[in-house]
Amino acid sequence: MRMSDWNKIKEKQSDLHEELEAEDLVHHLYEYHVFTEDDKERIMHETTRKDKARRLLDILQTKELQEDDVYAVFLSQLRRTQPHLADMLKSPGRWHKAAATESSKGRQVDHIRNLDIDQLCEFLTPLLKKNNITDDVLTQMKVQKITGRVFLKLDKTDMKELFPELPFGERKTIILERDEYIQCGKPQTESHEDATEEHSLREREYARKFDTKTGCTEKYKKGKILENLQTRPGNKIDPTHHCIALVGLDVDSALETVGWETMKFASSCMNDRTNGTVHFGVYDGSDDSHSHGEVLGVTLERKDCEDTIAESIQKCFPPDQHDVASACIHPAKYVDVIDNKECCGYVLEIDIEPKACLVKDQAYFIQDQYMKPREKGSRQKLFRLKLGAPSEEGIDIAQFMKIKSTLDEQRKEAEEKYAAKTAQGMNLLQQLRMFLCDGDTQMGDIYPVLVISPLDKSLSLKDIHNRFSFIADFEWKCIFDFDPTGHSGGIYEYLEKKQKMVFKVMLTDDFDQSEREHPQTKSRDEKLNEDMESSHLKPWIFCNGYEPMEKQDLGVLEWKRKRSEGFKEAVRYFYHCLPRDRAMIVYLLVSKEYDVMLEAAEEINQKFQNQWMMLAETDSVAAHWKDQLYIRQVEDKTSLKN
Repeated sequence: MRMSDWNKIKEKQSDLHEELEAEDLVHHLYEYHVFTEDDKERIMHETTRKDKARRLLDILQTKELQEDDVYAVFLSQLRRTQPHLADMLKSPGRWHKAAATESSKGRQVDHIRNLDIDQLCEFLTPLLKKNNITDDVLTQMKVQKITGRVFLKLDKTDMKELFPELPFGERKTIILERDEYIQCGKPQTESHEDATEEHSLREREYARKFDTKTGCTEKYKKGKILENLQTRPGNKIDPTHHCIALVGLDVDSALETVGWETMKFASSCMNDRTNGTVHFGVYDGSDDSHSHGEVLGVTLERKDCEDTIAESIQKCFPPDQHDVASACIHPAKYVDVIDNKECCGYVLEIDIEPKACLVKDQAYFIQDQYMKPREKGSRQKLFRLKLGAPSEEGIDIAQFMKIKSTLDEQRKEAEEKYAAKTAQGMNLLQQLRMFLCDGDTQMGDIYPVLVISPLDKSLSLKDIHNRFSFIADFEWKCIFDFDPTGHSGGIYEYLEKKQKMVFKVMLTDDFDQSEREHPQTKSRDEKLNEDMESSHLKPWIFCNGYEPMEKQDLGVLEWKRKRSEGFKEAVRYFYHCLPRDRAMIVYLLVSKEYDVMLEAAEEINQKFQNQWMMLAETDSVAAHWKDQLYIRQVEDKTSLKN
């Protein structure tokens, strides 16, 4: 490796030793011939993650490649596994506490400027909490419609007019926090490790799982980073991901790009016998204008995209391979992109699945449908994956023809292993029985409590039946429902109308001492106990709105002011009613619209420590929930991994 490149790594060496996940990276570097088998074994024999990272960098320093730049290969593979570390190497000084360069200051200014009202409030929440400043500030910002762009221009006069009740010191602290973030990329009082990780968690999004439909809960937020785009080379089942931004193209050029790039990527996956997904409307990280994996979105007509792909298959692949290509290239998926809660486009995603029974014993050449007949060069091209992207450079076609039968065997073996692993999986009902009943149908010594997030409004009762009918199979001790429309189109209505179940409907107000007409007549617990004992029905508690009683759903701040005390009393009540250490809280997460429920989770998890589990509609929803619990310091890393 060139000394100048090694110096870039050396400057960040301590950070890399602390954060680098060598086990993921070493396989990529071995696949691309940076490391030998002996190198890989030496690294993997180390016993700790930190030692593995140190050994990887020591060996990397000695490496050279004939055709490729070692540092460029290292950086590209690091971007696939840990993009924030690649950014750190690409932009020296970005993470230092010293004053940032003008360009990095510009990035922090741009970050704040692009925040909408809700995103700005989310950005400010931990800063206010750290400085013990009331979150009434956020309410006032929402009332006055303060966006990031406006926030950047606020001075001490504006702050006094905006927050007349706030002490001078707290108004000044908010300005100082803003200026320190612009200067250093984070508040100076925050530790480097916590700031880096929390920023990463707040900014990331999770890509749709391979070969799954885009359900109503599957949405990306514009500007977020798709985090799970890395894969391990040699793994033919976990998909490789290829991102294309489609920035600055007119409609015709964008459609041409969709057609040709899909064919290149598809034929590469088919030749390598590996699954893959191409994402149009996601940045590839080719320069510093956006981060790798950043969601941008596209606005092309969906039918035009589908027609272009179908036409490209016919024009690019030879006639005898049309059927195979059509079977391997799955129908287009569209993931809506949300900006300030409004849909502003979508990410076009196309899964490629070259099953062994389809692609066996063939090489897949394609023709460039846009090449003019008289242009020099062969119209027939063979692509394979290189650094995660389709490439025709340096491919020895004769050698490939010799090894394609070996690739067929590897694909078949991978499919068999995956099928065996999948067969061992359990559905939600079986999982719950295993957790709650030791596989039996009786609850035994476990007392389950169900907590339901808001549902997507597009779900029908039939959808609810297909996904959540298992709820009726368990004897819940109580249900906390954060879906304000649960009585009309939600899980409550489904259980009531379709399953003919009856519950005792309650509100958080029923547990709030301040809401009682004559609190002095009887204690809260006495009244509640009488109320509960007089009914054999299980309590169904609507925690954020119930229209039949004219209780509307509230945003986070209003809920904390008006309903959180009642909710806390409800949690405390059941905490004392249920046998100690025998409750199990089951969070049912069916969308990411659970901001109020996240506030409530702090009280639940504090009372019922290590007594909770979650069932999520998608991996993305689950990962986002865990990220938010960690950011809010409700749970630590260890508990979230269990």
